[in-house]
Amino acid sequence: MRAQAGPLLSPRQLEVLELMAKGLVNREIASALGIAPATVKRHVSMVIDALGVTNRTEAVSALHELGLQSQNPETLPEHSVPGFGSRPAIAVLPFDNLSNDPEQDYFADGLVEDLTTGLAAHRWFPVIARNSCFVYKGRSVDVGQVSRELGARYVVEGSTRRVGDRVRIQVQLIDGASGEHVFAEGYDRDLTDIFALQDEVVERTVMALEPALFQIEGLRAARRPARDLDAWESVQRGILLGWDRTREALLEARTLFERAAVLDPGFAPAETCISGTHIGELTLGFSESPAESAAAALRHAERAVQLDDRDAAAHFALSGGLFLHRRLTEAEAANLRTLELDPSFARAYWGLTFTRRTPEQADESVALLEKAIRLSPRDPMLHEFRLYLASAHFVAGRDAEALAEAGRALVLHRESPFAHGLSAAAAAFLGRQDAAKQALATLLELDPQHRPDAFRFFHPEPLIDRYIQGLGRAGFDG
Repeated sequence: MRAQAGPLLSPRQLEVLELMAKGLVNREIASALGIAPATVKRHVSMVIDALGVTNRTEAVSALHELGLQSQNPETLPEHSVPGFGSRPAIAVLPFDNLSNDPEQDYFADGLVEDLTTGLAAHRWFPVIARNSCFVYKGRSVDVGQVSRELGARYVVEGSTRRVGDRVRIQVQLIDGASGEHVFAEGYDRDLTDIFALQDEVVERTVMALEPALFQIEGLRAARRPARDLDAWESVQRGILLGWDRTREALLEARTLFERAAVLDPGFAPAETCISGTHIGELTLGFSESPAESAAAALRHAERAVQLDDRDAAAHFALSGGLFLHRRLTEAEAANLRTLELDPSFARAYWGLTFTRRTPEQADESVALLEKAIRLSPRDPMLHEFRLYLASAHFVAGRDAEALAEAGRALVLHRESPFAHGLSAAAAAFLGRQDAAKQALATLLELDPQHRPDAFRFFHPEPLIDRYIQGLGRAGFDG
């Protein structure tokens, strides 16, 4: 029997139900919310039980009948900045100095200034000027009011507290429209080198905020009918799908990115993301025509850079496209340009390992990848960081370390053929034949036509040569 009023749904279950109402399947809901498909399935079952219905269709009907929807994004106030279209802006408010020493204001103000600069380097989200935000210094403010006054959808707040030689820093990101906390992070550090500490906090915070922003923007877009999405929303919805890293998800994401490019031909992020889907097909071994995918990746990345030469993400895509064409010196220059524009761009450190995963440069690759992981421990591409770290150990003959890192990558993304392949090869070299055969069986279940040579488009020759040798030891005869 259907519940008559106020069913006890958690906020997460209500989010799942709302996305069901938009027609999203479990895999799409998982991408939108950043959780596993199995977790979505469990939430769906709990929602159906809580509403006293028997299936998804009846659950969606109950959503409308009982008025359970959260505030419709279409009715929320528009938080836009002239010249940026529908892209949401960020305001970084002055941090509170909770120390007894008023002289510590300079540290809090310096953090805010550097954080504002760091966020501004990521050009996809406009950042309100520091002077506009500092009028709120020392005032008790309502975040919703600040959001409206500054035209910023997202507001960053924080505080610093120094006790002796220790300092505690708190940072939080708030959705100005709903008042919900999107992200919160705390740092407890020794105050030995104030500038090094400031750099570390800013670097880590900027990289942690980025995936949080993309996730909530993607969720906002997923709640809107596809026909109503503008260029920005199409890109955000596509990014969430792309994080799934399956063949089907990449194709769906590309369709959305191409729609964005048609809606706004001058929108560099759309071209960057189209390039990324072609690169993704090659890195994951999905491309039916590697040469065509490589050409498309470079073409769209070059277009993105033409549209916005100061977009770090566009230069990162360009580095990938150039690497596919073995223009290695230019590819490295594009990666370094990425870091020049945005020193907190963790994926650029990952990109610098594309050519370095050789026996001679394996240790350098490990250091770069470990830095990427430290910078962005919640990065949506963290499984790729782990996978490349596994491959760096593997090419150096450190098979136990490679197997462990491949396992960590698989915890984050179970459907990665290359991770299963690396696991099989490393286990075979270690003489763990049962584990090697099991990993190989999973690989072939995911990718029955597995072609190891296809990975040469994005991995160094010595790595793929050893990968093929290891697969052969595991029993692969393809």
